[in-house]
Amino acid sequence: MPLNTITEINKKFVITSLLNIIEKYKVCGVIIGLPIDMRGAVTEQTNIVMKFAEELAKSINLPIYLQDERLTTKAANNFLKSFGVNRKDRNNNDDAVAASMILETVLDSIKNI
Repeated sequence: MPLNTITEINKKFVITSLLNIIEKYKVCGVIIGLPIDMRGAVTEQTNIVMKFAEELAKSINLPIYLQDERLTTKAANNFLKSFGVNRKDRNNNDDAVAASMILETVLDSIKNI
């Protein structure tokens, strides 16, 4: 599971939080979920995330991987449901599980290069 979920929307706070995590855990790369629509098209939210990634890149000297996050929340919800997790707990944990799935996808891709 991820360390924690940063829910703050203030970019400066988020970047500072990430810098602290990067330093504390000796992170070697950052993975950011890329919210594209179901047809693979760029949306307003996609542009916001891409701009954030560009701003983060100015603050760190690490690779940043943007990973398609389509259907990860649904897959996470189904995964939790398969273990009998109730709806409320699924909704409280699906983002963390989805983040784990995104991380696993990127690590598998890197491993296969």
